[in-house]
Amino acid sequence: MARLFRKFICTLLTGAFIISGATLYSAADNLNSTNVVDNTEEWDFISAQGYSEYLKSHENPVSSVPEIKIDIFDYTEDSKGCSVSEIKFEEKNSLLTEEYSDVGWSFDVQKSGYYCIFVNYYTIPGNGNIIERSIMFDGNVPYKEAGSIMLSRMWRDKNEQPVYLGENQIRSEQVQFEGWTDTYIYDSSGFYNDPLKFYLSEGVHTLRFNAIREPVILGSITLCSMPVYPTYQEKLDEYKDEGYKAAKDDYKVQAENIHLKSDPTIYPVCDFGSASMEPYTSSVIKLNKISGEKFQLAGQWVEWELDVPQTGLYEIELKYKQQYYDGGFSSRGLKIDGNYPFEEARHIRFAYTDKWFIKPVSDNKGNSYKFYLEEGFHTLQLNVTLGEMAGVIGEVQDIVYELNNIYRRIVTITGLSPDVYRDFEFSKLIPEAIESIKECAERLMRIKNEISEISKTSGSYVAIFEKLIVDLEIMWKNPAKIAGKLKNMKDNVSGLASWLSQSQNQPLDIDWIKIVPAGSAISKKAENVWDNIIHSI
Repeated sequence: MARLFRKFICTLLTGAFIISGATLYSAADNLNSTNVVDNTEEWDFISAQGYSEYLKSHENPVSSVPEIKIDIFDYTEDSKGCSVSEIKFEEKNSLLTEEYSDVGWSFDVQKSGYYCIFVNYYTIPGNGNIIERSIMFDGNVPYKEAGSIMLSRMWRDKNEQPVYLGENQIRSEQVQFEGWTDTYIYDSSGFYNDPLKFYLSEGVHTLRFNAIREPVILGSITLCSMPVYPTYQEKLDEYKDEGYKAAKDDYKVQAENIHLKSDPTIYPVCDFGSASMEPYTSSVIKLNKISGEKFQLAGQWVEWELDVPQTGLYEIELKYKQQYYDGGFSSRGLKIDGNYPFEEARHIRFAYTDKWFIKPVSDNKGNSYKFYLEEGFHTLQLNVTLGEMAGVIGEVQDIVYELNNIYRRIVTITGLSPDVYRDFEFSKLIPEAIESIKECAERLMRIKNEISEISKTSGSYVAIFEKLIVDLEIMWKNPAKIAGKLKNMKDNVSGLASWLSQSQNQPLDIDWIKIVPAGSAISKKAENVWDNIIHSI
């Protein structure tokens, strides 16, 4: 069964290839073929539709639904690879699901509507890979994105103190942190910011977790409504009603002093380039920042511990640099003690800057957010999100796929090196493809304008859109010129695919994070010209 599912995922994703030669692969392809369990059973569980199509097929469903707690030990008779674990969850037994397990549960739905899945799980040692499962309802994967769900592990440095080799600091060995954590089920690509929704009608249904790789211990599974967070204004009203006042002291944590993280490849590096770095260095290696090249993939997160000096209202400052996308921005979600304090904290922008900059966590107009923190230890987590660009990037991916299909259709008529002086009569042969070219051009124009509005800029960041739009408009307005524009189309679609790949990454360099009394955070350059001159000398 697991082998059949891996074969389906691999076939499905590799079909959506990009002209430039970049191919999408399923994470299941990394599995060692010697570990595959032979199973000749035929199981028709495949759904070819995407998540957006799935949502459109259920118009105006009820979004507020009662919680359904799955009895994880009352699994179906055909379940495999599961057993009671010795590890307790909330003083109760938990369920061990092996690397190639297939576990199902039956449950009753009292109210039809959209349900999200909330999972408590315990990370145990495996092969060090991310935990991956497919989600099935009533024996089917309802949409493609549910076919590969990721549950992140937790990692930390083995050494609590810096490790040195001579005078140079070196990275600590990474070890898995075993412990309970929880999450809603999200799209692993990051194209959708909210947890995935599943429509369930009133009556009896089945839920299955089919393992693709890595074992995990399940503590609880809950089907529930979409999580709702208060707005920042509602939080401010709460602060006012409770009479919360600004704190008096501050606290700084260096970004390299990570408490927990989702990926062992996220580690601090040395930056010799600025006199403002903490800790400062001009000769020997000191690990003094989190590099955006290591911390940029949707779903990755890093968590730090804060020792809050006193109870009160704080603002949060970050010293950061985002020199990767001129005209673009990187997005992060911010959690305090494992939860988003308000809705706006889910998507915080960090604009382009090729110099180190101190920025308060704020809205898009620069108004700093206030956070109420009680004295003592707390955790602050930043997670990589596509933010406001998530929907845009998902739509661009669909357009790239569509334009690839159109290109292949044209090439079957013209060949790879068409005669530009020949009239291929495309209007008669492929009128539907010409109409699709028009639709793609119009969608790209709308997306370009949307990106410019989101990022408040234009130019190089959306230049590839402008080039492709011009060519597509010529092609649908004058089909006789399609052959002459075919190479341009190929090159520009490849360029759009590269833009897509780049935009899915959200790099951000971080030097330190600081909580300061509410009302005292400011935006400013972190670097001094004269200090940098002396540093360079």
